[in-house]
Amino acid sequence: MLAISADEISTTEFCTHIGGFRPEIQALSIVFNNCVPTKKIILVELTVPWEERCTQAHERKKAKYEDVVQECREAGWRAWNYPIEVGCRGFPAPSLGKMFQDMGIVGQARKLAIKKVSQAAERGSSWLWLRRNASSWKSSTNG
Repeated sequence: MLAISADEISTTEFCTHIGGFRPEIQALSIVFNNCVPTKKIILVELTVPWEERCTQAHERKKAKYEDVVQECREAGWRAWNYPIEVGCRGFPAPSLGKMFQDMGIVGQARKLAIKKVSQAAERGSSWLWLRRNASSWKSSTNG
């Protein structure tokens, strides 16, 4: 069984176990080998910071989920935490390529995946920038 949850409002039952944290992607796998379950979870936390702040963002997100990963391991899960960063102008940090490589996405498929994630981050940042002055985003003065 493989279950993937991607930043949904309604989360899987497992997500209630991880103490209210909701990484962007959670991939869960339970495989039975000789009637013994092998449980695996991969947590992916994407951050889109200013390029100069990728290292700080990586360390902050890594620390944020350290206890969660340890909790999962203590509960019998094989757990991995992938804090990944793509700069707001679309430049991928090395963490993105490492995650894809560790998951077996290599060669041209890896290059294409990095390109698509980078383009999506850049488009999202551009969208936010273009709407920075929207009245619906202004602070309310009505307490």
